[in-house]
Amino acid sequence: MNRFLKNNTSFKSKLIYVDDNWIKTRIKTVRSDAETLNKELKEVKQIFKRELTDDELVSVVNIKWPYVVELLKSEANFNNAAEETLLSLMGIDPKPLKEILFRIRGISVHDLSIKNSQFYVSDALIKKINEIGTYFTVNEQQNDALDCYSQLVEVINSGIDKGVILDHSFKDFTMKRYFSASGKTKNGNDGFKVNFGAIRENFRNIKH
Repeated sequence: MNRFLKNNTSFKSKLIYVDDNWIKTRIKTVRSDAETLNKELKEVKQIFKRELTDDELVSVVNIKWPYVVELLKSEANFNNAAEETLLSLMGIDPKPLKEILFRIRGISVHDLSIKNSQFYVSDALIKKINEIGTYFTVNEQQNDALDCYSQLVEVINSGIDKGVILDHSFKDFTMKRYFSASGKTKNGNDGFKVNFGAIRENFRNIKH
């Protein structure tokens, strides 16, 4: 994930791919979380006679109902009052408030920003999400492997275009229709060789 080797100046990282689906989904999620918090917390904020600070709103999301009660005790100057007594004196029904806090229980404010009592997704968070969803190689071996994969795909696609490979389903390759597993690599490892018997019919379709 977007990692680079800084101790090797000769190494140059290569882009593997950008996970666009994950990035779009993640950005959509955090924006939805911010909108949900702003909507749901309106009723909670209304029970206080003063405007809650941004830090207090973050604590409401993180600590939920116990923190709301502490704020109410502080506002009413009844720090030692029982919860039921306090709520009764203030005319507050805790049920709908607890339901709101229950609905936002799965939302984390760790990545969200807040200003003027409104949660929002910052440009810095968008940038961070894009960086997390962008993958790079981290060493020369990965560079070599990436080049190898790219070359394999290029050769296979060329084979499809030239009619060498007629059935290019994934199953076709796993069934070793075009290749035999009895070959050897240049380094003597078990590898593949062309399955000439299986592909001979294909040559009839390769025109001048």
